[in-house]
Amino acid sequence: MIKDTRKIYKFILGFVMAFIIASPAFCAEEVAIPSRGQGYVSDFASLLDPSDKSALTRFASELERKTTAQIAIVTLQTTQPESISAFSVRLFDKWKIGQQGKDNGVLILVALNDRKAWITTRSEEHTSELQSHSFISYAVFCLKKKNKQLT
Repeated sequence: MIKDTRKIYKFILGFVMAFIIASPAFCAEEVAIPSRGQGYVSDFASLLDPSDKSALTRFASELERKTTAQIAIVTLQTTQPESISAFSVRLFDKWKIGQQGKDNGVLILVALNDRKAWITTRSEEHTSELQSHSFISYAVFCLKKKNKQLT
């Protein structure tokens, strides 16, 4: 009788574990990728004022003119439950940033509520170009400025 009870418990435990593993309710969901906007800057978090957006557009346009690197600047409220790095790779691939066959795309993603910024690129050359322009510093400045407006 005890052996039968143990078998039943093992069966129930196995069934419950299989249900938990297979159930989408227990798996982390991916954040939906937004449709690509027009131009270089897609401000889905309403983080940027018009002058910031204009300055970033000029920067991205000048970068493309000088280096052929195509840049997308995206702000979102959050990428959770995904990490910003995982989301940025999916966004980069979905939007097909850069010229075909050149690996010259750059995605700069800012997640306002997560307080994170991330650069995704296929080429280290363009990453160093961005760092020389202190772009991450500018993104952090915009986050701080927006945070002051929210409090």
